[in-house]
Amino acid sequence: MKGTVVATWINSLRVIYGDDIVNKALRKIGWSENRIISPLEEIHDSEPKQLVEEVSRLVSNSTEEVWSPSTSGFPPTLNEATQSPFCS
Repeated sequence: MKGTVVATWINSLRVIYGDDIVNKALRKIGWSENRIISPLEEIHDSEPKQLVEEVSRLVSNSTEEVWSPSTSGFPPTLNEATQSPFCS
């Protein structure tokens, strides 16, 4: 997965759930909360999936609820553009 997509998801998670939640989730999966992601960086799909799962756990929602535009406020156009692999 390209870094551009992952960085966009992280920024969106910060807007929706706040820095505190996202920073805790990043640390839990072994990433620095200040990690700089290159747009061309290839990130294995399992890593952002772990991040979303951890945010979901921290906010007591399912991963589907975290990414659902109707419940989280996540912009539908961004959700459609990135085609999140975390929703069934």
